[in-house]
Amino acid sequence: DKAHLFRKKGSFCYDYTTSLETLAETSLPPREAFRDSLRGGKLISEGDYDHAVRVFDAMNCKNIADYLMVYNTSDVTQLADVY
Repeated sequence: DKAHLFRKKGSFCYDYTTSLETLAETSLPPREAFRDSLRGGKLISEGDYDHAVRVFDAMNCKNIADYLMVYNTSDVTQLADVY
């Protein structure tokens, strides 16, 4: 049962992901890559990073592109639930 992983808002490394080559990387980048210029360059918490790694592993993501699809699906689903 993986549903429990999606009860929490996920995190994505937007500023780090600048090319198709980045999306092809086979693991998540380090926590420091999860800075978001839209949030003032704030670094995500260790707990949020650990959650991202758990989702990446649990969903058998082969690369960052796979994780992006999981992240987007989760984000949109959570938003739809609110409405």
